[in-house]
Amino acid sequence: MQHIKWLKLFSFLWVTLLMVGCLKDTDEFNPREENIDTRTFGVVLDDLNLPVYNATVAYEGEGAVTDSNGIFIFSDVVIPSSGSLLIVSAPGFFTNYRSIDPKEDTRSVNIHLKSLGQDFVISGNIGGQINAPSGAAFTFPSQVFSRLNSDIQQGNVVINSGYIDPLDVDVNDQIPGGHFGISQDDEELILEHYGTVYLDATTDAGEELTITDGKQFTLIFPIPDMLVSEAPSEISLWKLDEETGHWSEYGTASKQGDQYIAKVYEIGIWSVQQAFQYAKLSGKVKTTRSQPVERARIALHREGSMITNREWTDAEGRFTLYYPIDQYLIIDIEDECQNVLFSADQAPILGNYELSSMEIDPGQAYWVLTGFITECGTLSKGINEGYGFI
Repeated sequence: MQHIKWLKLFSFLWVTLLMVGCLKDTDEFNPREENIDTRTFGVVLDDLNLPVYNATVAYEGEGAVTDSNGIFIFSDVVIPSSGSLLIVSAPGFFTNYRSIDPKEDTRSVNIHLKSLGQDFVISGNIGGQINAPSGAAFTFPSQVFSRLNSDIQQGNVVINSGYIDPLDVDVNDQIPGGHFGISQDDEELILEHYGTVYLDATTDAGEELTITDGKQFTLIFPIPDMLVSEAPSEISLWKLDEETGHWSEYGTASKQGDQYIAKVYEIGIWSVQQAFQYAKLSGKVKTTRSQPVERARIALHREGSMITNREWTDAEGRFTLYYPIDQYLIIDIEDECQNVLFSADQAPILGNYELSSMEIDPGQAYWVLTGFITECGTLSKGINEGYGFI
């Protein structure tokens, strides 16, 4: 198993060890209003957990590219406290969109890009069915595709798709947008992810295609074997707004065996997700010697569900997660390889809630490293931007 580790450097030259191991940190979006000065940096990885070099990262009108380690840094960026959209793209990958819930100091993000899959070619005039290796499938009727000038695409249509497995260990780094969506009743809800499909359609020459007005096609989401029994018979269907990074509800998908089937009328990023009203759950992790534990991973899921939301503790050992209200919850503290160090049950609660401090004996699982990094050959000139490997 590959582990990527780096140091983030603050202007006061404190160094905090960051570890990206079997799982990475997640980031949720929750609207607020104000402006916040923040520093945002992170790592972009591919399907094999390898760094993506020269990926383009756009954030609040600023731009950056990842280095050979897949790392990008934005310093002193002013963003609204209601959140901001970070967009990551690279040749050979689907674009990822991440809604950032800002912090006043430094926000670290980890983003996985899904590789473009196999190209499938169908006739625009005839249509056809595509069965992707992931288990996702698509049925297109005749003349369902149009060019941007509204002309019907009669010739070849090149289809490319990607799939996000809800049980993948890196699912929180793969899901575009975040864990919140706006329902058809204009209510913001927390989402429980059961599968996401990327879909792209072009001509042979690479011209983007759209769905003809009044037409629709069938989209099939596979349900992983371990989720079939708990998956509801009908589930909300969501589409990512690529301008805002928000999920919007677009009806429902029906369960048929080990699949969810939906009728859709747009190309883009579609997902099947359960939606719940939510509140904020906060807490603190400390050692048995009452010292705060930084970078402990908190895993939260409903009782009886395998869909898990995760977050990391900060330098003071604190964490904040958003949870479905009126549900029995399981709260775990995990190491980097999902070994459970602490577990507790939480009876249903209806509002924002502060948990009692949770104690663990981390042994050698967590280390805090502080010190100074200076330029070679001198102890007087410190480096306050960048990162270092150990």
